[in-house]
Amino acid sequence: MNGRLTAGLLLIAAHPVGAMAKVIDFECHFVRTCSEANECGQTDFNLQFKYDTSTSKAFIIGNAGLSEVEAYGEGPGLSFLERLSSGAIQSTTINLADQRAVHSRHTIIAEQAAYSQFYGRCKIHV
Repeated sequence: MNGRLTAGLLLIAAHPVGAMAKVIDFECHFVRTCSEANECGQTDFNLQFKYDTSTSKAFIIGNAGLSEVEAYGEGPGLSFLERLSSGAIQSTTINLADQRAVHSRHTIIAEQAAYSQFYGRCKIHV
């Protein structure tokens, strides 16, 4: 079975009221961050994703609107992968069982790598 389909089915099974829903919304709030220099601290960072279980298409909603991202899932997790035009990668992985999430940025700014991770939770709306 397709990993994306498995994740979608797992989500629907976990939320029987939304069994007919085709789009799942993830509202993620991150409260802790760590940088490449191992500096950690508090943050207030939000991301929102939409995942269509019938087409396996996923989107991130940001300041510039909707952007398509790749979705991968097998078992209890769902990951969103965003490829930026700079060549950088950003990923968000959500544990569907307890809604804990991690967002990783692999960014290049002025030819310098800037890596960071954010930790938090996502509300799942089916």
